[in-house]
Amino acid sequence: MNIYDQIYSFNEILEESNINSEIILGCYNLDNPISGFIVKNNIGYTYTFGVPEPVERQAVQNNGTQVNHFRTAFLHYQEKIRFHLNWKLSQFVTPTGDFIEFEYSDPTTENVKTTSRKVQTATYSLSTSTMGNLVHLYSITDNLSLRTLSKIKYGTFVINFSWQRDNIKAVEITHGYQSAKVIEFEYASIHQADRPISPQHQRDFLRRIIERSVCNAFPSYEFEYHEIDFSTGTTVIPFHDEYKQDYWGYYNGSLADNQIPRVYVNESASHGERFSIFLNGRTGYTEVRGGADRSPDPVTAIYGALKRIIYPAGGYAQLNHELADYGDNGRTAPGGGIRISSITLSDGDSDTSNDITRSYEYRLANGVSSGRFVYNPSFAFADGANYVVSADSLASEGDLLYARVIE
Repeated sequence: MNIYDQIYSFNEILEESNINSEIILGCYNLDNPISGFIVKNNIGYTYTFGVPEPVERQAVQNNGTQVNHFRTAFLHYQEKIRFHLNWKLSQFVTPTGDFIEFEYSDPTTENVKTTSRKVQTATYSLSTSTMGNLVHLYSITDNLSLRTLSKIKYGTFVINFSWQRDNIKAVEITHGYQSAKVIEFEYASIHQADRPISPQHQRDFLRRIIERSVCNAFPSYEFEYHEIDFSTGTTVIPFHDEYKQDYWGYYNGSLADNQIPRVYVNESASHGERFSIFLNGRTGYTEVRGGADRSPDPVTAIYGALKRIIYPAGGYAQLNHELADYGDNGRTAPGGGIRISSITLSDGDSDTSNDITRSYEYRLANGVSSGRFVYNPSFAFADGANYVVSADSLASEGDLLYARVIE
């Protein structure tokens, strides 16, 4: 989606919310990328997004593999293209003229984040009824020049941010020339227990937040996660195993040896939904053989999710997660990640009678899930002679929204 589509969509949202907004683009001629834009609402608040993050994007063919599908993106980025991917908020102004300014780090070669996405497909032959291997067609690599938040200024108040790689290391709040408060963030590097320690097999998890004021340290906020063992620094989560994931990328504990998703097909589907990842009461569909089990698992999907926040005074908030679901073909289908099922607030003592629990239901009045995808998950299409199955969803957006939530 390009910036003009995003602005059009944004205006639609504002109109639905009864907010009148003016969007002013900065430099937008053909020779220069958009340098920024301003959003002003109907009551006079102005938001300036004037700090762009440039990216270099290139598609690289995989050792001469013939690119028969998804050629548009491949041809578009075959030669390296530089453009602005994000615009950071640089100023907020109230109707009375008060303003808050945001400053960011300068782009440097040390602050470049490189990500790469493989475009992979498998072909199911209609003539032989067999599924071919997953073929890596090409990769799209982004080199993003990060502009990390370094300072927020409001009057005589200044908030300074320091970073360690992609993580906020500390936040210092000053008033005038006096340091009023420092908030430190402590992380733990967790590695996959059954693999050697290496960057690809480990992730950083926020362990505690410590507040200091005039050199005095206060008790910290601490965090616990599902299946994360801080004492050993290990987890059972396979960080780098591409095969053990559901359709949405969550760990599902599968024993699959490939990423080709299982799909079903109905050539005579009257509503145009030729392919589906779940039968869910559908008739006339047959399995496209050769796909792996990428169905979501309610137990393993929550691994790595935040489980408990322990407050400085000893109380805690317990966050209980469950597998998300959505309405599909008039029924409930599992998937789309995880969500909060309940939150329990406790003072931490042995008497649980005064604990407060809030539970959430994501259901319509008829009992079916109220979840709806902006675009339904799609992993396959027909090219006339064969079925082409993609390792990643072909939907342009994967957001799961809920029409009704009951507390």
